[in-house]
Amino acid sequence: MKTAVYPGSFDPITTGHYDIVSRAAKLFDEVIVLIMQNVEKTGMFMYHERQEFCERAFAHLDNVKVDVSRGLVADYCKANDYHYLIKGLRNSKDFLYELPMARFNHALNPDIETYFLPASETQSWVSSSAVRELISYDADISPYVPYPVADMIQKLREDVNEI
Repeated sequence: MKTAVYPGSFDPITTGHYDIVSRAAKLFDEVIVLIMQNVEKTGMFMYHERQEFCERAFAHLDNVKVDVSRGLVADYCKANDYHYLIKGLRNSKDFLYELPMARFNHALNPDIETYFLPASETQSWVSSSAVRELISYDADISPYVPYPVADMIQKLREDVNEI
């Protein structure tokens, strides 16, 4: 079975992430959406919230699973005998960031190969950072996150506002 791991912070998952995972699910027998920590970013959502967002977004895809790791993706892949990473590229800036990471992961675990999927034209400008900014201004995020995620975040907003 060919299993691909799609690592990211998914804080929150966006329609861009959804597009990449949906396309990867057609190429691989199984896709693991791996929620990880990005030490360069401050998270808005807790790991369990991100996991629930992703699980709801992909509930209809039988070959997509969600997991969480706080370690190195190379170590996660080695421990689980996974050999393929998927990375989405929105633009040349993403490529310049992801290419050295792919080489680094391969150096840490020579059994890993990274596959780059270009973002769909309609998703190439959507980012979690932009969605977090919209959330901070209480703006509508529904066009930029999968439908169940928009509802969940709205519920979280309402719960916070009740306090």
